[in-house]
Amino acid sequence: MSGEHMADICVIGGGAGGIAMASGAAQLGAKVVLIEKGQMGGENLNRGTVASKALIAASRRAQNARQTRGFGITPLTPVINFRAVAEHIQSVIAAIAPNESAERMTGFGIQVLRGFARFSGRDTVTVGDHLIKAKQFVVATGSSPAIPAIDGIASVPLLTNETLFANTTRFDHLIILGGTGIAFELAQAYLRLGSRVTLIARGPFLPEFDPEMAQPLAARLREEGAVLAENVTCDRIEATESGGVRLHVSKDGDVDSVEGSHLMVADGRTPNLADLGLDIAGIKFDPTGIRVSRHLRTSNKQVYAIGDVAGGAPYATLARHQANILVRRLVLNASVVAQPDNLPRVVFTDPELAHIGMTETQARARYKQAIRVLRWPFSQNDRAIAERQTDGFAKVIAGPSGRILGATIIGQGAGDLIQTWSLAVSAGLTVAQVSESIAPYPTFAETSLKAAQGYTLERPAETGVSGVYRLLPRFG
Repeated sequence: MSGEHMADICVIGGGAGGIAMASGAAQLGAKVVLIEKGQMGGENLNRGTVASKALIAASRRAQNARQTRGFGITPLTPVINFRAVAEHIQSVIAAIAPNESAERMTGFGIQVLRGFARFSGRDTVTVGDHLIKAKQFVVATGSSPAIPAIDGIASVPLLTNETLFANTTRFDHLIILGGTGIAFELAQAYLRLGSRVTLIARGPFLPEFDPEMAQPLAARLREEGAVLAENVTCDRIEATESGGVRLHVSKDGDVDSVEGSHLMVADGRTPNLADLGLDIAGIKFDPTGIRVSRHLRTSNKQVYAIGDVAGGAPYATLARHQANILVRRLVLNASVVAQPDNLPRVVFTDPELAHIGMTETQARARYKQAIRVLRWPFSQNDRAIAERQTDGFAKVIAGPSGRILGATIIGQGAGDLIQTWSLAVSAGLTVAQVSESIAPYPTFAETSLKAAQGYTLERPAETGVSGVYRLLPRFG
C-alpha cells in the first residue's frame, strides 16, 4: 500500500449526503476521510435535482412568454435554442460546484481520496493503493436509475437522468416511463420546450401523494398537451425504422401501441451496492439497500449508511437530514434519531405540489373519523388573484386534539409554503397555534394561515359558545 490513513470517520460517497456528513463532522473537529470515485456532488448536483431544476426554470420562462394576455401584454411564441438551454444547465451546475468541490472539502480539513472504495475488513477500506482505517464508516454511495425488465428495452436507445441533460436538440416526441414526481417535472418541462410528450406509468400517478392533490396536476399537464396514462403495462419495446421507439402496452385487457422519437426511464432507483465489499465487512443488505437500524447503523456496529443506498427515498433532503443526525450522534454523542416521516416532498411542476407528514388516507387509517380536514383555495388569496395564479389549494390534516398530522399544498410556490407545515409537524404544533401566526399581506403564505384559521372558527360549534353567536342577531 502506498499510503495508510487513520480517521475518526471515513465517508464513502461525495454526493449530497456524503458531503453533508463529511463537512459537518470535520467542522466539529473530527478527522475525516471522504472518498468519491466520480464527480463531487454526485447525482444531486451533476445529473439530478440541480440539473432538472435548471431545465424547469428555462421551460417556465418559455411558458411565461406564452401566457401574458391577461396582463395586457401580447403573448409571444418563444424561440428555443436547445444548445443554449443545455449550456444554461451546465452553467448552473458549474456555479454551485465550488460549494461541493474537493478543494472546499480540503479547506475544512477533510482528506479527499478519489477512486473506488471497497471494504477490506470490518474496519478497513481500500482505495487503489490507499488503506483507510477508521473508528466509524458512513456509506453514502447513492443510487442509479432502475431499468424495468421489459422485453426489448435493451435493444433501443434509452435516456435516463445520467444522459438526459447533455441533450442539445429538441425531442420530437418524448415517451417517459414513470409516474413519479421527476417524471412529471420532466414531462412538463419538455412539453413547454416544444416537444410532444407521452407519460406512461405502470401504477397510479404520484403514489406518494394524496390522490386528491395529485389528480389536478395530471389534469394540468393534459391541458398543456401531454398524453398521460396510468396503471398501464408495457409488454414490449422495439426500434422503429425511423430510429425511434415503439411501445406495446396493455390496460384492462385492451392492447395498444405508442411510437416516439425518444424514450426515457424515470421509474425508480437502484441502490449502488456493487463491489463495495459489504460481505467482507459483515454488512447485511438486500436489493432494496443496506439494512440499517433507526440509528442508521448497519449490522457492522462501526458502519452506518444514509440516503438512497440505505433504502431511503431518493431525495437529497433525506440524505442531508440523515447526515445531520448522524453528525450529532457520532461527533457530539447526541441522542437523536432521523425523522423520515417528517420529510417534505415537492414536485417542482407548475403548479408545484408539496407534502409533509400524513396523507388523509394514512390519518384516517390511524384515527378513523376523529380527524379534521381543512382546505383553503388559492382563488381566495389576493396575491394569487393579482398574479393570476389561482389554481390550487392548501389541505391540512388535524388530529383529534388539533395537532397537525400532515399538509399538502398544490399551487404557486407550494415548495416554499410547505415549510410552515414542516415546522408544525416536526414541533407537534396544533392548528390553533399556527392560526395565531401573522402572514404578511398580500402573500401566498396567507393561504396556509387561512386554512388554519378555518379550524379555529369551527371550534365554537363544539363548545356551546356557538349558541351565543346564534342569539346575538336577535338582540340586534
